[in-house]
Amino acid sequence: MNINDPIIAAIEAHRRACAETRAAYERQSAVEDELGAGVRVLAGEAENDPRWIAVHGTAAKALAVQDDLAVKLLEPDQRPSPAPPRS
Repeated sequence: MNINDPIIAAIEAHRRACAETRAAYERQSAVEDELGAGVRVLAGEAENDPRWIAVHGTAAKALAVQDDLAVKLLEPDQRPSPAPPRS
């Protein structure tokens, strides 16, 4: 595998973004579990907690980065050019 190939680099960037998104959603889930902590939470109560707001914002941003990188791999005019063949 040519690690200097822009397409490989784009794929690796997307893989890293996927891992960051997964981690962000795991943190989000942990905060939601903590806020609920076995009690019934009124609608809107958890959503106003600064921790809830922060983890949801982080997860949304991570997903946006992941999606943007995926689009670059799929749209012909956005794809990185392949590295020229080695001589």
